[in-house]
Amino acid sequence: MSNLKNISIFLALLLVSAGCSEDYLDLAPKDELSEATTFSTYNNVKVYSWGFYDFFETYARTTGGIHSTEPQADLIHRGSSTVGNSYIWSNYNVPTSSGTWTNTYQNIRRVNIMLDNIGNSSMSDDEIAHWRGVGLFFRTHEYFKLLKTYGGVPWLENTV
Repeated sequence: MSNLKNISIFLALLLVSAGCSEDYLDLAPKDELSEATTFSTYNNVKVYSWGFYDFFETYARTTGGIHSTEPQADLIHRGSSTVGNSYIWSNYNVPTSSGTWTNTYQNIRRVNIMLDNIGNSSMSDDEIAHWRGVGLFFRTHEYFKLLKTYGGVPWLENTV
């Protein structure tokens, strides 16, 4: 009885080990994103790029119902140096350490990751060109935020 039990355990282990192949064990995880899976199809790139829209500043309202950004621009003057845009009145001090610098470069890195990997996808050339244009727009938007705050800034073309 003992030999029959040992033989059946041996056969069961042999079947289990023969059933596994290296290709089966090398699959990309389905429950987490990686560069290989994120930039493989049009819809995956689209979902990844949805996060870029968080880069836009909110369009806040004042208590009077007027959008606060236009009256603070140089086109409308409220008549006081404490009311208008701080850039116009030279009341703005550039901070020595700011979340703007770090957060903006994190956003640029996210876009650069997409731009560096989009060429390896299974999309058509037109779809790749579309998403490359979206990425270039958002990267430019982030650099503009840095330039208007700090002046000249380091340019990162690829993912660091």
